[in-house]
Amino acid sequence: ELALRSNSILVDKLLSIQDLLPLLKNAEVVVGVRMHSVILAASVYTPFLLFPYRLKGYDFESSLRNNIWNFLITYDETMESIKKKIIGIFHSKEKIKKFLQKTTIHIYQKYKSEIRKFLSVDKNYFNDIASNKSMNYCISRCKAMSKNIMGFHIIGTC
Repeated sequence: ELALRSNSILVDKLLSIQDLLPLLKNAEVVVGVRMHSVILAASVYTPFLLFPYRLKGYDFESSLRNNIWNFLITYDETMESIKKKIIGIFHSKEKIKKFLQKTTIHIYQKYKSEIRKFLSVDKNYFNDIASNKSMNYCISRCKAMSKNIMGFHIIGTC
């Protein structure tokens, strides 16, 4: 009932990632209990609030290291403080979106670097060291999740 009164979309079925991402991208704000819901929101640069129920929610907060908005809703917060956070998001929405875009790109670059390191150590690692042979793998950006969300795929050896 609250969702209908506030012109929100109430989803009461399981959605594919292709159906979910456009909804998240067009949302003004995502309020989530599960950390992965806000990770997906962040991946499409949508501001979010998280009710962390496990330590990984706090880890996620510290990994973003932002001073633009506090996206955690803790157990001791009042409805008034939650309303203030939501209003703050609306006032800083563009700044938050830019922050999320910059951070997502930065994390993607770090992830890509770590994948390259991982792939450089394959099953023939020790044989390659002995023969002084190095293996390289090419990683390319792709539309892995949707036409709007970039991912990567491994092309193979270069």
